[in-house]
Amino acid sequence: MGTWDLTWGRSNAADHKGLPDEKLGWFFFPEVEGGNGHANDLFASLNGWLVAKDAPKETVDFMKVWLGREIQSKLAEEGLFIPMVKRTTDAVQSQFFKQIAQEVEKSQWIAIAMDQLLGPDTGRIFNDVSADGRVAPTVHAQETSPGSGKTSVNDVPGLHKGSADVWNL
Repeated sequence: MGTWDLTWGRSNAADHKGLPDEKLGWFFFPEVEGGNGHANDLFASLNGWLVAKDAPKETVDFMKVWLGREIQSKLAEEGLFIPMVKRTTDAVQSQFFKQIAQEVEKSQWIAIAMDQLLGPDTGRIFNDVSADGRVAPTVHAQETSPGSGKTSVNDVPGLHKGSADVWNL
């Protein structure tokens, strides 16, 4: 579940409150002996921004302000998200989100969820194959490869036409 799902779930609960923070919890995936990485590595859906190398200097200046501690702390204080900017944990008001933010502070590595990294067209294929399992990966590869005549996963018969966010970890 992504943290976005908690906010959405609460606003759509019959009482418009949903589960309180004290009834929620989370845990790290158990470490595998001999495996790579660290026990506190994170796999998450993150936001990212691309700036072209010939973008005006003001674009980079804006991104420095937008992604700076001050703005990210204000947004965290409002409960909009858990910022991935170091030293913003104190601004997080929700105790549940604060637990996660503290672990983000300590984490040495954060990987973005594959469906987000791959973009909407390829991300939907990834979700359909991994979560839905209705169509084999080879069928997806054949149906969406160059020269297939398909311009989008929406053109492929049998694919899930919903959100690319089938799951978030």
